[in-house]
Amino acid sequence: MTGAGGEGEGEGVSVVVPHYGGASLAEGAVSAVRDQHGDRPVQLIVVDDHSPEPFAPRPGVTVIRHDLNLGFGAAINTGAAHALHPWLLVLNSDVTMPPGTLDRLVAAGRSTRPSVSSPLLIESGRPTSTANRWPAAYRGLGALQPLARWSQHAWMRRLVGFDVDCVAGRRRRTDWLTGACLLMQTADFWAVGGFDERFHMYFEEVDLQRRLARHGVPAYFVGDVAVTHLGGGTTGWGGRVRALSVSATLYARIWGFHRRATLVAATVSAVNLAYNVLRRLSGRPTTPLRSIRTDFGHLAAGLSESRAALRRPSGRPLARP
Repeated sequence: MTGAGGEGEGEGVSVVVPHYGGASLAEGAVSAVRDQHGDRPVQLIVVDDHSPEPFAPRPGVTVIRHDLNLGFGAAINTGAAHALHPWLLVLNSDVTMPPGTLDRLVAAGRSTRPSVSSPLLIESGRPTSTANRWPAAYRGLGALQPLARWSQHAWMRRLVGFDVDCVAGRRRRTDWLTGACLLMQTADFWAVGGFDERFHMYFEEVDLQRRLARHGVPAYFVGDVAVTHLGGGTTGWGGRVRALSVSATLYARIWGFHRRATLVAATVSAVNLAYNVLRRLSGRPTTPLRSIRTDFGHLAAGLSESRAALRRPSGRPLARP
């Protein structure tokens, strides 16, 4: 199929859309890419990660179905193994874009390559930056409940890892970008081995971009290009918290700071317990013991499941076409 033309018109884009959950989400993403209009070669690949609602084959779209649910990174690796073009766009199934967006993203990517880039996200009608600073053990201090009242202050957002200098309308280099819509060159993706498949969900894009940065491929936020992101379309809240804990701990293990991160998390839980006990004594409707049991349950799951994940290989042998 073809997409938007313009600067770098001869350079094609392979778009990989992972699918799990309701097929209507992936259908919307596919339709948005098809509606880009123009002469740029575009290859559409949907990887059905053993979704309970399969993605039906359709003309002009390569559909690949996994026999097992392997996770986001594995789905992208499977799709990227069939990529035919020099540009690779990782596009969440819950992302849509107006016509012309793809060409603007490629033009931005050409101006900074080698790089990985991401546009501004529109979530619930609000512009949301995808730019972040590298994870570190001290960022766990952002979970201190006594600090919750300052959650929207710039210093607090810096503490938890948001790159507050990346705002709508600006293009700026950053550490890493949220993985809902990522553009990079296919060769760079494979030069660092693609996604680490030990991450089932969350932090896989952080790990990939850290390896890309070490390979000389930095991240750029493209704040003057926007796409719409639904967000949270395939996982319930409880599942997200557990998956985040496991993946965050796995990331910390791989990059050498999990002992410090565990100490910070345990300390934060203890402080929150004392804070909630005081609130309960003052008549607030809190459940301190239940909260700390939940916290330590997630911490224990993160430690045990991340340890098990490290024993698995980081990827599968994938045959490039």
